[in-house]
Amino acid sequence: GGGASVGPGSSVDLIFSVTSPGAGYMYSRGFGYEKIDVGDGMRSDAGLDSLRVVVGRGDVPVGVEAALAGMRRDERRRIELPPGGAVGLESSGWKPEPTTRR
Repeated sequence: GGGASVGPGSSVDLIFSVTSPGAGYMYSRGFGYEKIDVGDGMRSDAGLDSLRVVVGRGDVPVGVEAALAGMRRDERRRIELPPGGAVGLESSGWKPEPTTRR
């Protein structure tokens, strides 16, 4: 993709999946797996929505923010983070939180 590259303060729409080596799929956003209860017994396909984050706010793990640096519009990247607090989910206070789990 063209345009400016991602850096601190950039607003980015993410589509992602979180898996665990031992348990496999845990949760995702943007693939349509997540169904969100919108009340009155209704469920929404909001799982098709991406997650908008601002790089540098700690909305996603440190390792994800580092991997986003330099990316451009429509570029895809697979990111694998080791468990632990330095770069994994713990580094963002376990954000983004799942809306559902399988």
